[in-house]
Amino acid sequence: MWQVILSFLISTSFAQGFDSNKAYQDYQFSLETYTQSNSDFQKTRDFYLANKTLTLKEDTRKKLLAMLKARDQLESVYLTALRIKLLETHGQTDKIDSEIEWYKNHLMNYKDDDVVENLFAKSSEVGERYKTNTSKVSYEALFLISLGEEIELRQSHEAIYTQLKALVKDKDFFNRWFTDIDLVIQTLKQNEELAKTQIDKSYDDASETLNSSVASLNQLNKFLTEVNTSIKNQQ
Repeated sequence: MWQVILSFLISTSFAQGFDSNKAYQDYQFSLETYTQSNSDFQKTRDFYLANKTLTLKEDTRKKLLAMLKARDQLESVYLTALRIKLLETHGQTDKIDSEIEWYKNHLMNYKDDDVVENLFAKSSEVGERYKTNTSKVSYEALFLISLGEEIELRQSHEAIYTQLKALVKDKDFFNRWFTDIDLVIQTLKQNEELAKTQIDKSYDDASETLNSSVASLNQLNKFLTEVNTSIKNQQ
């Protein structure tokens, strides 16, 4: 479960808006809290297994309770961070809203006097939820964030392209260049549409398709820079 969260921190850069910065700070705090709680539980459990006293058993139960609550909170905060990024890239948030609500509700199910067996049962509920719902929703959100950012980059380049074409005087000279640029833009749009059809079946395939657009975006940027330079030289 937590590999997804770590990869999100590595691969996703938050925008500079207040909401995104706050979400990132909340995520870091929750991650630190969970990491410390998990470490405390592991150490206390090891002590108990080496010396099975009633005192250590109770300490282990309390540490387990704290760790599980911190884990639910971390997942909720992580999903909230994804939600904010989705809003920034104009993505749909319905599915992720439902997941956030589930973890918030599940967190309220923990009781201070829960016995260990109940805690493990409630922990299993989280594992099952993650496997059947949260994992897919998280990966889909990550994909939609990447797709939104890719579309924004393409559209910004297309806007520049339109401006450059308006400046061109000798259109015959540039027509073949424009044909090549149009083909790159067409490839980017095709990749976007293909990735949308792939995400329901395979996050890896959809991501690979979007990743293939990086080279096309770089090529588009290079072409537009060349056109801009040529226009300046002809003036």
